[in-house]
Amino acid sequence: MNEADYQTIERLPLSRFMEALQYVFCDLCRTSGLEIGIPSLDRMSRCDQKLLCHYALIMILHEAAPKQISSPLPQHASLHDCLGEVNAYLSEDSFTHVKPLVRSIVTRQAHADICRTAYDAVLDRPLVAPPAAVPIPPDAVGTEVYKSISEVWYDLDLYRIFFLPSIGADRTAQLFSHFIAGPKPLFVPHRGWRNWPADLSEHSMFAWLQDIAGHVAVACARVAGMPPVRHKLAATLDRTDARTPYAGFVDATAGALVDWAQVCAPIQLHPAMFFDRTHTWLRLAASALEILAAQYRRFVLGFTMCGHMLRIWSFDRRGALGSMQVSVIDEPERFVAIIAGFLTMGPAQLGADQSIKMAGGRTSFQFQPHADKPARAVVLDRIIRQQRCVAGRGTTTWRAYFDGEPWTPLVVKDYWAGAGTHEDALLTQAQERGVANMPRYLGGTLVRAGGRDPDNVLTQIRGDIDVQTGRFRKVRQPALQYVPHGQPEPTTAGIPMRIGGPSRRRGSTESIGDPNADTAERAYQDMRVYYSGPAAPQDRVHWRLVFGDMGTPLEDERDVPTLLEALAQCIGAHKSLLMVGGILHRDISPGNLLVNRDKSDPQRLGLLIDLDHAALVDDDEGYRSASPVRAGTFLFMSVGILRGLAGPVHSFMDDLESFFWVLFWICAGYRHPNAKGAEILERLGRNDREVDAGDRRFLFEHDSYDFGRVMTASFMPEYQCLRRCVHELRQLVFPRDLPWQTERLELYDDMQALLRRHKRYVEEWQREEEEALVIKTEVVEEDDVMAIYPESSSSEGSSNTMERVSDGEGFNLVGQQAHGSSNIMNTVANEEEYDLIHEHLRAFPKGLGGCFPDYHF
Repeated sequence: MNEADYQTIERLPLSRFMEALQYVFCDLCRTSGLEIGIPSLDRMSRCDQKLLCHYALIMILHEAAPKQISSPLPQHASLHDCLGEVNAYLSEDSFTHVKPLVRSIVTRQAHADICRTAYDAVLDRPLVAPPAAVPIPPDAVGTEVYKSISEVWYDLDLYRIFFLPSIGADRTAQLFSHFIAGPKPLFVPHRGWRNWPADLSEHSMFAWLQDIAGHVAVACARVAGMPPVRHKLAATLDRTDARTPYAGFVDATAGALVDWAQVCAPIQLHPAMFFDRTHTWLRLAASALEILAAQYRRFVLGFTMCGHMLRIWSFDRRGALGSMQVSVIDEPERFVAIIAGFLTMGPAQLGADQSIKMAGGRTSFQFQPHADKPARAVVLDRIIRQQRCVAGRGTTTWRAYFDGEPWTPLVVKDYWAGAGTHEDALLTQAQERGVANMPRYLGGTLVRAGGRDPDNVLTQIRGDIDVQTGRFRKVRQPALQYVPHGQPEPTTAGIPMRIGGPSRRRGSTESIGDPNADTAERAYQDMRVYYSGPAAPQDRVHWRLVFGDMGTPLEDERDVPTLLEALAQCIGAHKSLLMVGGILHRDISPGNLLVNRDKSDPQRLGLLIDLDHAALVDDDEGYRSASPVRAGTFLFMSVGILRGLAGPVHSFMDDLESFFWVLFWICAGYRHPNAKGAEILERLGRNDREVDAGDRRFLFEHDSYDFGRVMTASFMPEYQCLRRCVHELRQLVFPRDLPWQTERLELYDDMQALLRRHKRYVEEWQREEEEALVIKTEVVEEDDVMAIYPESSSSEGSSNTMERVSDGEGFNLVGQQAHGSSNIMNTVANEEEYDLIHEHLRAFPKGLGGCFPDYHF
């Protein structure tokens, strides 16, 4: 640091914001059973030391002086930028270089000394490189949670909505009287719980909760009118695997906790009170996500307990709601009522979907799309596809059948629709107008909550809760990375989180004994970041739709001619939906383009599904849809939509461009971890829409040679025969190598004709290949066999020949045939050897090498 830097510190002194670290330090000392003093820093656990280092960096990054102090590193402009990099690579194995900064802040050294210590921390940082792969570490929150929860409302009266109706105020007092009665009561007023653990940890907290739950269960049996005890506490306390159940309430007759299907209500524990913040809440949300995926649920109830502060949580398809903090020590009566509620609540009160019945080893529901027709039982066979999320549509698709007709397969789609036109109305309109190549729609029903009113979030689940009376916090989205299909999902462990604190503390006693508690507490609260909430969340309604056709996603089709024909028919279905049905799809993606399993009608090979994002249009408006938000799956969105070239307007031309992206990414193998397409996808920045839109330009703003070279390097072997097809399709979609500027309805027919022309090319090539592979069996003399394989004897010729073919000669023969060799093999040893060679040749991926002499770029 130079003289100008010290003058900057005098001009911009550090604020009292830094004093908050003293409060955190004192709190950690108390929870760890250590004496409050700076020597205790080295005796803390490595996790607590790393947390203090992280907080120290966060605090100094909020100051103005580091932004104007010169950088100790040439690649950064200021000390602030360097400290941000140090914070990014902070880990439990590398934080000792920041501990001097913690000491200087806690001991209230001069501002210049604190900045100088931060400057030295940058110089002393270890040189580490970002990890190539991110394994699932302990205490990690999956990115699925961040994708579905963007905001949290808390400090709401959830106790009144979920617990008071089943427990009642009078029975609450009777329950608690059992804990303060007798010569040795469990709770002593003004002193606390007699069995409260002295050394607070996750294991000791759970053991204490189990003991209290046992006493509550006994008290419930003695109070008249209390529901029977249905649940008990169970836990693994295992954070090494994000998919393993951590802790929660399970059925009272259940054994060890091994599966999410057992958990009725999840819990999360932490011994430190100030960990009642966003990351702990999201850990509970991760448990709720697993429960929603494993069970038939409308919502999930649970609680977090950090130190002696408990908070109830509800997770539904609109997001997460948190209650006000409940102090186990200062509000023991309410705490006992909450535990009693979790022990005695029935399945419906805990969020189970009562419209789905499980009996006799079968899962079914009653389907009655029309009031004038009798209801029929639909049996759910297995899940076809499931959207793993907390907030959102939560779409789950089942394979099913009518009761007594297992030979007639059905598809059931269960989802929570948002505001606007529902898919049921659009599907009904499309079917009435005779839209081609869409699955037969048998009808849809609103799921009834308890068999009475339509199930929705705001009234049937949340009751009369007004979220705007509570507090709102925006969930910071971590820097996500693209993960190829089948690879471990990245987690947020090690990613710096926004510091967010608990709500107002009701009767907190954590500051007793700290002479600077009031000052530190105010500074600690000043450090926390709060957000003003947006408008109240919109409602979601529970729908269940039934279809009479089944199909497989287009990306799973391995026969190239079938893929091209199905894609051409889906383009025709989109045109029919637009011009006959008056509906614009707006979400073209591989999962919404199906290959019909019933191939009896060749004109219905391709099926267009999913009108979740569709909108009504009119030909007077040019077949466009104006929406305030971009709709669709962004990897397949048009470049114009991603870059906002046409504002909120969504045209059918954008969907036609999406068809091109579907074929391109299927050929590039975007879901295969070892494919070149996955590497290109990562380079495009899949998780940043604007980067994706900008970097996609290399796919259409270069000449044909560059585009062909990119495809040749990225296409999967089985799709190499489609290089010319995709190239010509690109020329149609991007005239003059630019995004579309003029709407052309003729583009529908042009794209279909191109796909069917290349389908015929591929079929012709496949026929020629199969004809060339037809090898006539000839009886040859033993001398001829010896001439071909001189190292083999007549008795061992067959086995040795098979070994050589397996070692690769059969594959080399394919290469000869692909370059025009007319005589692949003129002799074989016997019928068995011929069959083996023929099997090898037919198993080789079709399309490797040139399809035609002029099929190269």
